[in-house]
Amino acid sequence: MPHITIDYTANLSSMLDVEAMVAALHDAAVSSAYFPVGGCRTLARSSTPFRVGDSAPENAFVYINVRILPGRDSEAKQSILRLLSGVAEQQLRPLLETGSIGLQFELSEFDGELTVQRNNMLPASAEGSFRRRA
Repeated sequence: MPHITIDYTANLSSMLDVEAMVAALHDAAVSSAYFPVGGCRTLARSSTPFRVGDSAPENAFVYINVRILPGRDSEAKQSILRLLSGVAEQQLRPLLETGSIGLQFELSEFDGELTVQRNNMLPASAEGSFRRRA
């Protein structure tokens, strides 16, 4: 883990370098001490149709959800949140300073009892940190 999902309104497609945002968030997660490389996934999706605020066509929104397995203490979760939300804000800085845009960043945990996970990208030694159900 983590699974990082970026949802953004389609009107940002020409203004937002989605590939750079995906790379920056993924690289930050991989480079941190919190996650094994084989557990990191970063995805982006353009949302259409959409409405934001008063429905003005220039209104835009980015929602980023970072989902992790349970077990980290509050301090670790806050550190992860600060790290990755800081990367997201840096990537969006020009739009946040000049555009009509909202950003929401959320860190949430999977329910370990209701999660099925299979991953052969992790070395056997790293699998112990994951709940694995078959």
